[in-house]
Amino acid sequence: MSKHSAIVGGSTAGRLLNCPASLSRTRALPPSADAPSEYAEEGTAMHEVMATLMTGRSADELGYEPYSAQDDARAMVDGGNVIHGWGRPLTHEHLDTMIYPALEHLQTLEQEFDTGGTFEVVGVESRVTFPGVPGAFGTVDLILQDERFTLLVDWKFGQGIGVKAV
Repeated sequence: MSKHSAIVGGSTAGRLLNCPASLSRTRALPPSADAPSEYAEEGTAMHEVMATLMTGRSADELGYEPYSAQDDARAMVDGGNVIHGWGRPLTHEHLDTMIYPALEHLQTLEQEFDTGGTFEVVGVESRVTFPGVPGAFGTVDLILQDERFTLLVDWKFGQGIGVKAV
């Protein structure tokens, strides 16, 4: 998974864009103030799982018959996969409470914008910039595209601080 900008991110973009002076105050904080929480680390680990499931797949392989990304996720648990960087195994509870719901929402999103074609995965953890915010960058978790639509998907797995997703 790509590193994110220390300047702006999904949970800080609203504050930064509405109050640009907050950037200098945030930069003045000691490094320990930016230590990730257990919730953030778990969310990052689940992003890694989703990136593994999405990489190199077409939409037909993600959620429709005959293939299911849920099968690959289950195989990751049954194989005892330890999530890199988190050092913990993926569990059936992670699948039931985070991964499977994310896959189901992805399938619903694809069906909502279905034009009769097939969405193709054109980006996983793709680096993007923020126009108008020098040096700021981040990643879009998943980019799907068909002949008419481009879908930008941002997974939300955290459980500590709520982030509004639209």
